[in-house]
Parts: sequence; C-alpha cells; structure tokens
Amino acid sequence: MRDIVELSMASAAMSFLVSEAKIMRPVRERAGVLKPLLSCGYCMGHWFGLVLAIWFGCRVQGSILMGALLIAWMSAFQWAALRMIMEVSDGD
Repeated sequence: MRDIVELSMASAAMSFLVSEAKIMRPVRERAGVLKPLLSCGYCMGHWFGLVLAIWFGCRVQGSILMGALLIAWMSAFQWAALRMIMEVSDGD
C-alpha cells in the first residue's frame, strides 16, 4: 500500500506540472488536439497512474489495472489540493 500512496503523490505532482504549471503553458497551447487532455489534471492522473503502475509493477488484488486506478483515484485528491493551494497563493 505504501507504494500506491507514493506513486499517487508522484502522479499528482506530474499531473499538476503538465496541466497547471505556468512553465508548461506553451506546451499546452501548442498541443493541438491533445490540448484538452493536457489541460485536465484528473485525466493526466489516469495516464500517469497507468504508466507508474506498469513501470513499478503495482498490483491491487493481483491486477496492475486496479493498481493504476487506485493510484489515479488517490492522485485526483492530491492534485485538487495542490490546485486549491496554488489558487490561494496566487490570490495574494
């Protein structure tokens, strides 16, 4: 379970970087048909969760897909928290 929590944190950080960070804005703007995907942290969390689950062999109930979904689910809450924190800090 510890691996799932750690990988969800990594997934949330990568999702936030791609979907929200100012440094990635030029990439998102030039992404064409992928722009909606790159602008959605929730969506990106699923893709990062899947890659991380495969890469590290995280299984839940013997299934990598279930591991990926759990990573993505936990990542969504962390991504939302990061987004709220950044909105508060940008309001100053």
